[in-house]
Amino acid sequence: MRNSSTTRTGSPGEKAIEVLYESPTTRVIRHHGDGDAVVGQEPLGSDAGRRLAHEKSMLSRLAGVAGIVRLVTGSQPRNMLALQDCAGVPLSRILRSGPMEIEVVLALARQLAHTVAAMHRAGIIHRDINPANILLPESGDAVLIDFDLAMPAEQLAGSMGEQNMVGTLAYMAPEQSGRTGHTVDQRADLYALGATLYQMATGRVPFEAADTLQLIHDHLVREPVAPMALQPGVPRGLSDIILHLMAKAPEQRYQGAEGLLHDLERLRQALAEGRADTFTPGERDFPMRLAPSALVGRDAELAVLRRALADALRSPRRTVLIEGAAGVGKTALINELRPLVTQAGGWLIHGKFDQYQREGATSGAVTQAARALGRLLLAQPWEAVTGLRKSIVDKLGRNAALMARLSPEFALLLGNQPDAPDIDPQQAEVHMQQATLELLGVIASPERPLVIVMDDLQWAGALSLRGIGRLITEPSMRGVLLVGAWRTEEVDAGHVLTPMLEQWRQLVQPPLQIALAPLTPPGMGELVSQMLRLAPAPASELAAAVGQLTSGNPFDMVEMINALRRDGALRMDETGWHWDETDIRRFVGQGSVMDLLAARIARLPEASRELLEIMSCLGNEVERRLLRAATGLAEPELLERLRAPLEDGLLLVAHDGGKDSVRFRHDRVQQAVLVAMDDNRRGLRQLAMARCLADVQNYAQQGGHAFESDAAQQYLPCVGMIEDIEEQRRAAQLFLRLARKLTGTATTMLAERYLASAGSLMGSSNDPTDSALRGAIDLARHTALYGLGRLEHCDPLYASLRLRTADPLDVVEPTCLQMRSLYMRGKTGEAKALGLDLLVQLGLHVPPDYAVPDMEQRLDALAGWIEHDSQLDPATRAQIRDPRLLV
Repeated sequence: MRNSSTTRTGSPGEKAIEVLYESPTTRVIRHHGDGDAVVGQEPLGSDAGRRLAHEKSMLSRLAGVAGIVRLVTGSQPRNMLALQDCAGVPLSRILRSGPMEIEVVLALARQLAHTVAAMHRAGIIHRDINPANILLPESGDAVLIDFDLAMPAEQLAGSMGEQNMVGTLAYMAPEQSGRTGHTVDQRADLYALGATLYQMATGRVPFEAADTLQLIHDHLVREPVAPMALQPGVPRGLSDIILHLMAKAPEQRYQGAEGLLHDLERLRQALAEGRADTFTPGERDFPMRLAPSALVGRDAELAVLRRALADALRSPRRTVLIEGAAGVGKTALINELRPLVTQAGGWLIHGKFDQYQREGATSGAVTQAARALGRLLLAQPWEAVTGLRKSIVDKLGRNAALMARLSPEFALLLGNQPDAPDIDPQQAEVHMQQATLELLGVIASPERPLVIVMDDLQWAGALSLRGIGRLITEPSMRGVLLVGAWRTEEVDAGHVLTPMLEQWRQLVQPPLQIALAPLTPPGMGELVSQMLRLAPAPASELAAAVGQLTSGNPFDMVEMINALRRDGALRMDETGWHWDETDIRRFVGQGSVMDLLAARIARLPEASRELLEIMSCLGNEVERRLLRAATGLAEPELLERLRAPLEDGLLLVAHDGGKDSVRFRHDRVQQAVLVAMDDNRRGLRQLAMARCLADVQNYAQQGGHAFESDAAQQYLPCVGMIEDIEEQRRAAQLFLRLARKLTGTATTMLAERYLASAGSLMGSSNDPTDSALRGAIDLARHTALYGLGRLEHCDPLYASLRLRTADPLDVVEPTCLQMRSLYMRGKTGEAKALGLDLLVQLGLHVPPDYAVPDMEQRLDALAGWIEHDSQLDPATRAQIRDPRLLV
């Protein structure tokens, strides 16, 4: 298959074995005898088994695709791939002799384009197309081999670039270097095909630097010399096609192999007829899903964002607020900040509040942003991580433990920290906010700015909004830009966000504000012109027809135009795009964009629709390992179910610092999925997921990851559906453990919700063995209610605790908290009586003439009695002497 090496001939009747290629990672051999020759490809090394299974999976999906190497039918050997031998010679060997005849180049180009187009339709991206992986038989078409690096398109769709270099460097697309942030998809194969055609036409590779870094740099920024300039016999049309294949930005090269085929056929006809072969490559080249190539109609708003970033570097003004309707382009506008932040040497982190997981324990916007920041920090060189850890710990002191609780990434970054000091529950939120500000002060600076995006503020809870407000008003911080976005139609006068917005607008340096409106008619025309490459006049005509339903909403316009194309109302032929205005208006009048989304979802296979329903209950973006655990599916089955919605564009894949996630293309896709489910169906879905996530055996199957927080999050809305007492007990224990974690990060409101549900689950239990669990739940909820200032609600819980607790030592802490609660409400007499009663129960001697008028002196006196009363043993005194319990 590559370099012929040695041949061993056996005795008569035995197969002769020819070693075609051998390296530390792969051995390729050819068996002769007993009919057709067979090529065996044997992976070597520690990961040989994984690579073997992977390539076999890729070739199985491509079975029957012309021009692809085929597996031998029947059983396969255990440790190698048995492949049908096409007796071909590697193209790389032929190219050692120099450039090929133009007629041969064109014929091979058409063959390879057909093969690549079929491969992409089958959902596979090769990622290593080069002359060594193309075999040329004596008769028949070229054969593409070596699918070791190939990946299913659904695993790459929407990803923001590779994490490591993938491919053969001389032919590798810029985005495969891991240095561009561009999506890696079928267009990377087209770049590699262009580099291969370049060598076929000129006899040399596009860039010839010997140094690896220089070669990467050339792919990223240097334009190759035009093939026609190197080899005078190369037609201009072919030269232009090759250069178009090798455009640096994926959106500027061919979008699909079909567009390449169209141009190659046009070139063939022109050359055959002796006509000029000049034309603009890619005129009939469009992706499967149409989308605008750039932001449209937002120049003024983008200028405000640029000014906001500049202000954040040199002044305390660090906030910009963006409002607009769903789909109007808030996220697209914010994404324009990414290259600006990168150019300034900084980072952008993103958190998105979820309509259906408000203040979620594991998926809240603040948690998402914290985890993203943690991953960025951990990705720094080890020396930088070590220095950063010291700086953070020195600045935060014992509060560093609060940050370690915030996310697994910060726990890893900061290492083991002494327990955070116990603080009044009502002050926990303030301490957490202060620790967060101090952390950002260490990380961000004008030299390394940090942009924090908080999206969908209309679904944020009061706690998150208070934390955002604290960041907005902190005067000392530099190098931090906070971008908040929300949907205008979701926020009315009674919304929790409304008073916060008014408060922020009254600041001495109020946030910059952007109100995104729908596109104007010229803007709609420009959007359509970009998507379809139409002249202004027909673009405006089509935009006017589509605008009757979309009213200039960019998301709605993109969805509508794709729907028109998919249903045949918008057609393309050799002369361009065509439509009938009557058909367009009839189509537009048939329903809303949400109806279109619902129809797309309904066309998916049932298993894929079920997966979308499960994912919609988990959040807008879900890690793939969590999705596996929630469904109980193995990775191959999960990928198969994801395939259809990813190909349709309903879902995208995101790779963020090693975290593989799947996300809905837009909130409205998630909304369309949820609307199709009634409450009972959704509850059943969540209950099934909760059971999967809480299954200890499932942890081992998913690589040892525990999903307790996620299980509790899914159990919470379907508590009333749990009938089995054992399951009620397990769910209550889950809620209690999660509530304790949430209390540690000052997320007290959500903690109280879990504790209230845990209490309702165990409220009807008469089993004496549940007494300890019920007591722990009530104790934790009593503390949470105090921290929330719901002091009146503390009273019945405390009374219940006293009735059920036999040992007075077990109620020392809640009693002191209850005394504080009574004192804060002016009930000093009740607080005194409560404290004295507990002292008596503890066996302390209380003077009958106790009458200290000042409450603080009374508490000091109580502390003194506890300290010095000789009736208490030392262990008991140590448990109840802590002055924090009496402050």
